[in-house]
Amino acid sequence: MAKKKSARTTKASLRNQAPLPSQEPKAKSESPKANSEQRSPHLHIRDYRLEKPSFTLRQVRVGGEVRYEVESGDLSLPAPPIRESKYLSRAQCIEIYRWMLLNRRMETALENLYKQGQVVGGVYFGLGQEACSCASAYALHKDDWLGPMIRNQGALLVRGFSPADIMMQYMAKSGSPTKGRDASSHFGDIENRNVVSPISTLGDLIPVMAGVALGARLQGKHIATMTYIGDGGQSTGVTYEGLNFAAVQNLGLVLIVENNLWDTPRPPTCSSGSRIWQSAPSPTASPA
Repeated sequence: MAKKKSARTTKASLRNQAPLPSQEPKAKSESPKANSEQRSPHLHIRDYRLEKPSFTLRQVRVGGEVRYEVESGDLSLPAPPIRESKYLSRAQCIEIYRWMLLNRRMETALENLYKQGQVVGGVYFGLGQEACSCASAYALHKDDWLGPMIRNQGALLVRGFSPADIMMQYMAKSGSPTKGRDASSHFGDIENRNVVSPISTLGDLIPVMAGVALGARLQGKHIATMTYIGDGGQSTGVTYEGLNFAAVQNLGLVLIVENNLWDTPRPPTCSSGSRIWQSAPSPTASPA
């Protein structure tokens, strides 16, 4: 009995204790959105769109066909005007937009082929970051070198590869750039297009492209080399080794940092002490 009474007394005293700071209830005025932004500040991406349509969709099934219909909203608004740029003419802006549109249409077709089981292995999309890939590759000269990542397929289009090349590559066809020997985006062209094949391990292209820039300098060539990295590559040592080497040697390396939030294991605030990804704009930012 004494033991039971002691236990009851202990439980009662614990209930009467003030809650710890971590256990105190949050203020009711705090909205879920505010809590989400406080917990995940790295997920905030600025919206650069000039047009923000407001509409709702509904899924409709007719027989064996599923399609989407506009339930409410006005989609008849005119397209937003082309932004003025001190670097690009109107014709160049339209050309870049055409590359972006081709990139989007190609990857949409690839997605359908993947769902039909026509793609061998996996497929990697750059949906939403077409501007980064296409505009950056468009800025390169013919003699410059490009080292794309697996999602920068728009850059491959700008450098001269056709949508058929990329799609046949994913389907392991004999007419693909690797003649069917590889079924992913690991292909390039160092003979005519100055494109280094993507490397799966994040960050490894940075020292490779730094080496290309150094080799060009030793040959007396004045060129630029360019590659990409995302927020998921901020925790790899080779990223900083390559950057440091390029900086020490004063090489013409251009690094495009895409804050595309594909860092799947954990947010970059937990995986890296650097803030390179914070200074990178959203993939939907205007290239001008």
